Amino acid sequence: MSKTIAERAQEFETIFDKYLFVVPKVMARPAHLATFPMSSEVQAETNRL
Repeated sequence: MSKTIAERAQEFETIFDKYLFVVPKVMARPAHLATFPMSSEVQAETNRL
């Protein structure tokens, strides 16, 4: 028989109380849009961004 989420949480409560994980925000450069050869429409959109 499978345990419920509440039963599993209670079972691991002591472990949860001992450990804390903090996940930092992700930082990344903006994506670069490019096609080759770059059409005038894509170039205009790239310039607008």
